[in-house]
Amino acid sequence: MKFRKVQEVGRGTLLISLPKDWARRVGVSRGCFVAVRERADGCLVIDPSYESPAEPTKVSLVFSGKSLERVRWEIIGAYLLGYDIIEVKVPEHISPEEREKLRGTIQNLIGLEILEEDSQRLVVQCLLDPSAVAPRKLLRRVNTITLSMQGDAVKALVDGDERLARLVVKRDDEVDRLYFLMVRLLRSAVQNPKLADGFGITPIDCLDYRVVANIVESIGDYAVNVAESYLNMPKERDLSELAEALKDVSSILRDMQNLAGGAFLSKKIGLVQKVKEELHSKTVERLNRFDLLVAGQKPKLIPYLHTISASLSEIEKCCIDIADLVIPLS
Repeated sequence: MKFRKVQEVGRGTLLISLPKDWARRVGVSRGCFVAVRERADGCLVIDPSYESPAEPTKVSLVFSGKSLERVRWEIIGAYLLGYDIIEVKVPEHISPEEREKLRGTIQNLIGLEILEEDSQRLVVQCLLDPSAVAPRKLLRRVNTITLSMQGDAVKALVDGDERLARLVVKRDDEVDRLYFLMVRLLRSAVQNPKLADGFGITPIDCLDYRVVANIVESIGDYAVNVAESYLNMPKERDLSELAEALKDVSSILRDMQNLAGGAFLSKKIGLVQKVKEELHSKTVERLNRFDLLVAGQKPKLIPYLHTISASLSEIEKCCIDIADLVIPLS
């Protein structure tokens, strides 16, 4: 850390000198322009390269000696860490099926495109401009999708619609893609203050957004549990006695998630009380009623219905967790 004494010249103009070693290293000399911006904590940031595009970051991954699954997760990890170019060195004996699965992993990550490919390597680059995608919009989109997934999963149960249940399971892929993109953007924003400024968020906001994104992604997983439990039930199932209770629970959960997500994005603490008290009490009451009805169903259906009840209960807890994060924000 270097200290500088503030000097006053003219009529109240304050000056400090720049460290000579730093100026030489970054190419700042007499007549140069630098950008000065204020952080949320009051510190000033002096940026000598505010107009210079950042150099793309690169990483090289080696397939040889590793399982396909490990390489796939290494690609996802490099994507989440914000690398712009990912080179995968592949052995010549890799099967067409394995190569196709690698391509599938790459295609499921938003912005990644294969630029070069031969028998020994794959070169992938992220062509997405991070400043063009705001985390706020992504979070709102993911919240809307998982909200719909929860409602459709219960509707599939009530209506006996297997096609709708399968659509809920399939929609989880889109949630995962958006979630991975959000993690990438938030990590990049923490490392690049200029990007965070463009998003209109602080490093603390990045942490909160990361936590909420994970919670909302979990809601999608619990909705998938509901849909899969219905699909795995014995075919001779009659859930008509549970229909009204299920619809009541689903309706309240939708209200909870809507309010909790809206409270987080708007930083309105006034919405938190309704989520944590009124809607929480209603959900617990409806779930208890549903569990009593489950006890009277056919024994072979009860394990699946307990999984559904537990998944809906976890969605309620997720909404409470989102609401809890609003309190320090406000």
